[in-house]
Amino acid sequence: MNLTEKDYLNHLIEQIDFLQNSCERFDKGVVSEGKRIAVGIRTLVHDTKNSVSLLTHLDVKNKLYYFNTAIPETKFGLTGIRTTTEGGGKTIYVAPLDKLSDKRKEQPLITFNKWWTEMKVISDGNNKFSRKDLIMNVANKDGGAHIDSKLNKSYSKLTRENSLNVFHQDNANQLTSVKGVELASIRQIAFELIRTLSRKYPKYFSNLA
Repeated sequence: MNLTEKDYLNHLIEQIDFLQNSCERFDKGVVSEGKRIAVGIRTLVHDTKNSVSLLTHLDVKNKLYYFNTAIPETKFGLTGIRTTTEGGGKTIYVAPLDKLSDKRKEQPLITFNKWWTEMKVISDGNNKFSRKDLIMNVANKDGGAHIDSKLNKSYSKLTRENSLNVFHQDNANQLTSVKGVELASIRQIAFELIRTLSRKYPKYFSNLA
């Protein structure tokens, strides 16, 4: 039995619900939910020779313009950082969501290929990462839907070795690496994709996560 458009739309409703629920949990502090977000984004937009994304099944993926909040080829392309002082303080990466600087509003809508692969949304000076790079490393290798025994070298440097050189300095002037840029970035990618889909399918969104 071949699926119908109605079947695909029902799947879309489910995927939107999954994605928004994961975003809500992430925003409440369950940062590991970023890995589930990555899997949901992969399901919606990533095509291979062996699998077809849901938006391709719906024949809309390459017809949409995608909401873009990145500052390309910068350390904080999709994220900001926040430092607190409570309990000795900490510094974390944060997704800006809709709190956007003018710089983040310069290219508000872009084609899928530019959004997914062409635009580099993180740069550590030596390595540059697209949205696809982040999503596929997390979803396929780093605990989203699969765990590989070996990670991509540049992704490992970004996530394990602090190649962005971002540190938290405590009251004793001790420095610790700030981690989690990949998950905060994925949260922002989800924000962009939710805004993109809500323009096409507004009735499927009870809220915008």
